[in-house]
Amino acid sequence: MKDYKNGKIYEIVCNKTGKRYVGSTAYAYLKDRIKLHEYDLHRWQKNPGGCYCTSKYVMEQEQYTSHLIEAFPCTTQKELSIREGFYIRRYKKEYGELCVNSKIAGQTVEEWRQSERGKTAQKRSHLKHREKRLQEQKEYYAKNKATQLGKQKEYREKHRHDLRDYKKAVYAWHKSCDFLSKINISPEIAK
Repeated sequence: MKDYKNGKIYEIVCNKTGKRYVGSTAYAYLKDRIKLHEYDLHRWQKNPGGCYCTSKYVMEQEQYTSHLIEAFPCTTQKELSIREGFYIRRYKKEYGELCVNSKIAGQTVEEWRQSERGKTAQKRSHLKHREKRLQEQKEYYAKNKATQLGKQKEYREKHRHDLRDYKKAVYAWHKSCDFLSKINISPEIAK
């Protein structure tokens, strides 16, 4: 279990670009946490689709320094995250796009959704992947059409009586509540 009495807020600064990353750790020594960032960068360089931490944008130039912003002894991860989030917000105001943190630590999911950034990110993500999902669904259906039709036919044959009873019950319910007149369809058209 981590000892949050060692809580620290730190920054990593690229000496070439001025980009900054703000983080927090409960490690006794800041250098141990920085080594983990270096390890993550190394893994990301080998497999760009894998490990993701925005500190890579600061460290990829290989000319960076790390600084302790504040020693912050606390009792829980949540307290440390909230304090980290305070500095991320502060750095985003002061340095703008040079602060590369993509998430504000300590921010709840609901707070993120309320922010404009969260709303637009959700829309972009949904739209970005929509076409891909539709294409995958079409390909899956085309590839497995015969199998799926066979399974559906087998199910209908096996549950023929249950399906018939269900359809009768639905018909009776619609008839009893005069469903057709409520949706403005004349009974002649429905036949």
